[in-house]
Amino acid sequence: MARARADANAGVDRRALYRQGLAQSHRGELRSLTTLAGAHDVLQTAGDREGAGLAAAALLFTGHALQNFRRFEANAAAVDAVRSEGVAMPSRDDELVFLAGSLCAMLMLRPSDPTIDSCAERTLQLLELDVDVNLRFAAGRLLLYYTDPRENRELGHRVYGMLQSSVDDPALMPHRLGRWLNMLLRTASGAKELELMERAPNQARAFLQRHGDAELTT
Repeated sequence: MARARADANAGVDRRALYRQGLAQSHRGELRSLTTLAGAHDVLQTAGDREGAGLAAAALLFTGHALQNFRRFEANAAAVDAVRSEGVAMPSRDDELVFLAGSLCAMLMLRPSDPTIDSCAERTLQLLELDVDVNLRFAAGRLLLYYTDPRENRELGHRVYGMLQSSVDDPALMPHRLGRWLNMLLRTASGAKELELMERAPNQARAFLQRHGDAELTT
């Protein structure tokens, strides 16, 4: 009987719910939080530590972008547990999801964490590689957030330059671009970056003409 159940489940794609939640997250759908939470629970129950870590990481940066911090500390703890085990992510996209979630948790809960700089550095390295464009903007947004209190203008300009070439990518979701532009406006204004303060509002206005966005409009 057990062998029969194992054979029946062999072809089950346990991470399908996670991928569905990540796609919803890229579109800015509030239900992505419920989908990703369900994926985390399913994957954790199935013993897929790597998959559960990815779902928890996606929940962190999704909640941050949507300003919904329910279960934030619990998700951060889940990500920390996977990090402590040294679980290796099999793809660049998976690694970027996990690093973005890790960076988000540290920025919000432990901004002086001794590993935050190395996490940001590796995230930046992945942005230069062939990774999903929506993940690039999700992670790039958090890198801008990372640079702001550190007044690391050089890094901020580098991140801006790396993502600027992809703003017209047809695969880039308006939600990801809108949240990126919103963070860009905040950090440029706070740092009194005159060059970016001239460019960013123009890009934001062009975006609003095409898509509209309540938060960005404000």
